[in-house]
Amino acid sequence: MSVAVRELQKLLNNNGAHIVVDGDLGRYTKAAIEDLDIPRYLKIAMGEIGTKEIKGSAAHNKRVLEYHSISGGFSTDEVPWCASFVNWVMLQSGVQKTANYPARAKSWGDFGVAIQFPKVGAIAVKTRIGGGHVGFVVAVRGNSLYLLGGNQSDEVNIRRYRVQDFVTFRMPRDEQHNRYTNLIMSARIALNSKEA
Repeated sequence: MSVAVRELQKLLNNNGAHIVVDGDLGRYTKAAIEDLDIPRYLKIAMGEIGTKEIKGSAAHNKRVLEYHSISGGFSTDEVPWCASFVNWVMLQSGVQKTANYPARAKSWGDFGVAIQFPKVGAIAVKTRIGGGHVGFVVAVRGNSLYLLGGNQSDEVNIRRYRVQDFVTFRMPRDEQHNRYTNLIMSARIALNSKEA
């Protein structure tokens, strides 16, 4: 049972689904994801919620290593993997060209088309001491945005951030004019302070 999946299931119920909140990313949860009015790549990313690192150097999560395998070839889930996750999701959705250095969060600042304000489906890029962070905007509420990302507290989940912490918002060229439903989020999601 995953806390991140339970949060996802609550989000889905807030947006019209009627599923049991049990922490299992099963067929009813996956069907509710498919019913959302969001880009295909966000649906793929939501299907990964709950994927997390295995602590220590003895073992590594094979799915995180798969994210890395097409981005930087890293052999450990201890290497920051938010950008590798975004790259894997976009490639799974059929996008042919992603960031120039897809394993580097800040390189996503050149992807697609810049937009002035965050919106559902945007790829949000922020800088921080020691690097950056990147993920997908699933909702905007006041001066907060809700980011679906990898390596957020060492797992794929949705976390709340301050809009002003991000340096750019990008959309794939073929999605820049699309408008999707702003998802109804729980006000109880805490402000995130840890990207790794």
